[in-house]
Amino acid sequence: MTKFITDFLAYLKSVFGTTWKIAFTVFDILGIGLFFCPKLAEGLVNNELLVRAIGGLIFFISFLLANFFLYRELAEATSYQAEIRLEVVEKGFTHSHGGGRTPFREIPKNPYGFDKQGLPDWCYLWANIRVVNIGYEKGQLAWELDRAKTKLPSLFASDKISVEFHSPASVEGRHSSRGDFFFDVLLAEREPHAFAQSLKALANSKQRYQVVLRYNTKRVDGESRTRELPIKGDFRGFYQEILTYWGNNGFADLVDLAPIT
Repeated sequence: MTKFITDFLAYLKSVFGTTWKIAFTVFDILGIGLFFCPKLAEGLVNNELLVRAIGGLIFFISFLLANFFLYRELAEATSYQAEIRLEVVEKGFTHSHGGGRTPFREIPKNPYGFDKQGLPDWCYLWANIRVVNIGYEKGQLAWELDRAKTKLPSLFASDKISVEFHSPASVEGRHSSRGDFFFDVLLAEREPHAFAQSLKALANSKQRYQVVLRYNTKRVDGESRTRELPIKGDFRGFYQEILTYWGNNGFADLVDLAPIT
């Protein structure tokens, strides 16, 4: 409570101190004008309503300007603090391709990312993310997946996921870079014909995915407020990739089950 009162008094001093300086300056100008134009002074004396209106207007404008100057001081001070922002540059939802990454070590990795039944080993969302520090100080990026706000259709096992974000741990002031984000997920349906029918239903329903990252900036003097980066999209490219693989690799029965109506 003591700190609140101290901060409030400091605010009043800053605002009203600047306000009265501006107000007195305006009244000085008004006094000089009245000195050289005495007839204007006589008019003001005879019109009480006009005098009150001028005084109130001067006070309002000076108070408004004082708050604006205080805002500029605060904005200039906070602009030096580290403040990292994330922005999605590119994104896509696709299937495993059989090489490189192995997010699920318990799942056998096939040469082309598909098993003998024609099902992908796993699926994943990929996003290229721009990482920008708009402040002047160096800052560290802290992030986590917001599971509550991340939404996937029932075709995917939302409880069996793997998340990676290859971003710089720290970012210099007024600097930007990029990082690749991977959200890997297993299929909830592993029976080929049932999967083909579910894929068709997914394409027809035009459902979309949403993956949400929560992040903030670790500064020298603490942390910034938490922000969110939603990554959203549809499954049209994913659907076409699966059908293309089936059509080129002898899974005509699955293709026949999955045309969009």
